[in-house]
Amino acid sequence: MKDLREVYPIAEDLTEYLEANAYSVDQGQHYQIELTPEEILAKKDELAENMIELSKVKQELEEIKAEFKSRIQPTEKVVESTVEIIKTGKEPRTGTLYLLADHDTGQMHVFNDEGRMVYNRPLSKNEKQLKIQS
Repeated sequence: MKDLREVYPIAEDLTEYLEANAYSVDQGQHYQIELTPEEILAKKDELAENMIELSKVKQELEEIKAEFKSRIQPTEKVVESTVEIIKTGKEPRTGTLYLLADHDTGQMHVFNDEGRMVYNRPLSKNEKQLKIQS
């Protein structure tokens, strides 16, 4: 006898029969049961519905990730730039530079508009000639 539901189609009758005739009852046991073709089709339908739902949720996740990535990127760029400034001890700037020739040392001193020296370099051949100021 493979399926007692054929003999006891009413669930209460089946439960009464099993309880009355069982040698012992093991509750909470894990087991596998062979499905009918109809149950397999129902599981396939369930799988299809779950796959569609999963696809929707994954798409939503990608959209959320893209939004957060766009919010994170500007701050990441600032952080990377600040780390480089701290690491090198130098900050890139744009502004007016003033080149002052020191003919005694043969150096060109370059200052920004705040009067801070930006760098030194040797005078070029043309710069070594004294400039007549008017």
